[in-house]
Amino acid sequence: MSTNFREVQRSTGYLCVRNCFDFASTVSAQRQGRHVLGAREYRGGSYFHTIDDAQAVLDAVHNGQATVLGNKPNGNLVVRYDGVTGYNVNLSAGYPSQATNVFFIKGTSSTSVVPYNPAWKG
Repeated sequence: MSTNFREVQRSTGYLCVRNCFDFASTVSAQRQGRHVLGAREYRGGSYFHTIDDAQAVLDAVHNGQATVLGNKPNGNLVVRYDGVTGYNVNLSAGYPSQATNVFFIKGTSSTSVVPYNPAWKG
């Protein structure tokens, strides 16, 4: 899949809320730490085991290996990438650590990747 959002729209019919691929090439260590189990910044919530897993998802977005699923209401891009497993934490829905290959991307210059609900349907 192309990372050019106009090509994605033309080939899939998916319409980006904003330039969907305008992200930094590397995750922000501090912002990503909030979603890495065991990191100093981690305070609970969805997580990866390593920052390298988050970087692999971002790399997949940039090189076209991730599948664009849509946008969250706030505009964050939601993708599926089978090459990495993250863990969705949603205690109110009964998921303390749900394996997932669905992620959303936050930020443009200080980018982070967050594991998300594997059943997300946009």
